[in-house]
Amino acid sequence: MQFIKNLALAFLLSLSAINRFIPKFRIIILFTNNAETNDNNRALLSRLVHLKVDQEYKIYFFSKDGDKYKHFENVKYKPVYLAPIYFLIAKYCFYDCGTLKIKPSKKQFVISLWHGVPLKKIGLMLGEQSSRLDKYNDFSKILVPSENWTDIYQQSFACTSEQVYINGFPRNDFLFRPAYDKLSLLGINQQCEKNILWMPTFRSSIGGRYSDVEINKAWDLPIFKTRDQLNEFNAFLAKKNIQLIVKLHPYSTFNLNAPKNFSHIIFVKNSDLNKCGIINYEFVACFDALVTDYSSILFDYLLTDKPMAFTMDDLQGYSDKRGFTVSNPDKYLVGEKIVDIEDFSRFVKLIASGVDEFVTMRRDLKNEVHYYADDKSTERLLKEIKLL
Repeated sequence: MQFIKNLALAFLLSLSAINRFIPKFRIIILFTNNAETNDNNRALLSRLVHLKVDQEYKIYFFSKDGDKYKHFENVKYKPVYLAPIYFLIAKYCFYDCGTLKIKPSKKQFVISLWHGVPLKKIGLMLGEQSSRLDKYNDFSKILVPSENWTDIYQQSFACTSEQVYINGFPRNDFLFRPAYDKLSLLGINQQCEKNILWMPTFRSSIGGRYSDVEINKAWDLPIFKTRDQLNEFNAFLAKKNIQLIVKLHPYSTFNLNAPKNFSHIIFVKNSDLNKCGIINYEFVACFDALVTDYSSILFDYLLTDKPMAFTMDDLQGYSDKRGFTVSNPDKYLVGEKIVDIEDFSRFVKLIASGVDEFVTMRRDLKNEVHYYADDKSTERLLKEIKLL
């Protein structure tokens, strides 16, 4: 298996030498090595079409589910195995999950959008490099929201400071554009007193590549251990007239068997958003508060200035196995801490009463994490690379 992988890597790296001599055309490719993706690439694609870039360039979107979701007429949707061919002739390439392992030529702009500020270890910090052929630095620039995080990106991707571009992420632009009018497409009741979003990161991934903490792989959810506990919590939410929307991580095994038929708890998948043509963060922007854990959304959500809480029942296990990019992750969890169902209930009561004791701390952290705190990240990026 490793031999086949190295053979593929050697072939892709050999294309780097050829790539220098091939002419580039008015072609943009967006690549994600994932299925059911709805992150920076889909957010960027939406903005490219909105800004009418698709009328000047041919745009190709590559993902593992290929042409499953065709939301834009002028965009061609392709499977990932065709991406190297198009890369060789494209003027622009954008990555958000995985890359093609082909070194850009000087005639190209290859941008790693990545998918958020990493609190969990990523890239080279994970020690998963399969061989010397497995290169992590195969882009012209990588987006980093603040100089304070430059070192972590350089450690994770072996990139230089010249490759770092200080800017927000395209998906964050949508935090300023909530899609309230689309929530009904997901069966979400907007008549409740408050709507709380819960976005847990995965503990156990579909396919088995990651198992970041010891957990029942069929029940990839913190805090609640059984459906009965969810039933009881649903009854509590109903009394408060508060709705909990659980947006599952696309890697989570809970996508395969999430329970249904609750009155005040709704599980939402990336596939649900994609079917309705909803960008992930225009969905995220619709809620009154966020519950998360060690996911990168905790940094993005600072831009909304809304309350957050953090499930921490497996913090030590996560630290021991996956590990964090910083020595003091608790410093960045600015909000209520949840270690059991009672804590979760207390946070719901705080949101119901409008109590928020972390406003100043969140704003201080926002200034540390985000050099820009606006909805112009996409436009800045496109101007920087002379695409707009």
